[in-house]
Amino acid sequence: MKFSIALALTALQATTVLSSQVLTRKGKGFEGCATKPFGCGENGWCWNQCADAGEWCWTAYEHGKGDWKTCKEDAECDPSRDSSVSCAMGDCDTCGCSCT
Repeated sequence: MKFSIALALTALQATTVLSSQVLTRKGKGFEGCATKPFGCGENGWCWNQCADAGEWCWTAYEHGKGDWKTCKEDAECDPSRDSSVSCAMGDCDTCGCSCT
């Protein structure tokens, strides 16, 4: 019985990982490429895909120069909801458009 429970939990975990897009900050850069156009990071900040190869950026108000946009769910990060939100710019380690 131990084997089948472990197998079921492993399958459930794999399904969860494959079905969700989680982008996280790793050191001074980004970890992973985006597979959807926008979302809410596990840290509560919005991100948008900014290039065709999956590169993405954290988003900020005032066309990228203001405070970073916060969120609790992906729908809040839809760029069509606020035209003043763009890729974060400035002197920060995690500004810019990247996958690495």
